Amino acid sequence: MKRGFSFVEVMVVIAIVLVLAAIISSVIVSSKSKARESVCISQLHQVGIAMTAYSEQHDGHLPQSNKLVGLLPTLSTWELLMCPQDAYRKGANPAATYYAKRTISYVIVSIVGPEALQEMNAIDPMHGLAICYVHGKQTAHFASGGANPLSDFEGPILRVRTDTSVSKFLPRTNCFDQGTTRLARGMTVWDLFTDQALPKKFETDLTGGMNIVPCTD
Repeated sequence: MKRGFSFVEVMVVIAIVLVLAAIISSVIVSSKSKARESVCISQLHQVGIAMTAYSEQHDGHLPQSNKLVGLLPTLSTWELLMCPQDAYRKGANPAATYYAKRTISYVIVSIVGPEALQEMNAIDPMHGLAICYVHGKQTAHFASGGANPLSDFEGPILRVRTDTSVSKFLPRTNCFDQGTTRLARGMTVWDLFTDQALPKKFETDLTGGMNIVPCTD
């Protein structure tokens, strides 16, 4: 007479199946994320080429940070400005999305302003041209569909530099004096494009009026 499975044996089998399912699910999610990152890297490289061409055709100037239509003669399609990892309804660059009437993910270096960009060119000729910040850990999400590269994600971001090479890097974290006993921590848009420290003369404009001070811990 054949003996049936005991309750304990059934539970052990179920537990094993659940563990295997969790492992497989994690591998699939990781694979999809890596695939999207690879696509993003390829697109950023093409964006870098387009920005370099634009600069050469416009006496060293770059397009405004929220108006990227000037890149289209070099970029074959708007889709190259949208990262496949970008889940924001208004895009990870909502200002550019608004003007383009199409989802734009990438943030370009013009956002720092013309004077700060001129300074960045001088102290870091290999600075970033465009970045994608949606590959890190999401820390905030707004129902309106907006996005903020300085607060919504933490961890490494992808950056295409002036030589059109693309790499992953971790932006510097600063401490800001809020006029209280507690220091605020965060990044400036300057930190998204260069590893060089933000010059003092641009602190007021790029930190919202706060001063960058040494971190005490």
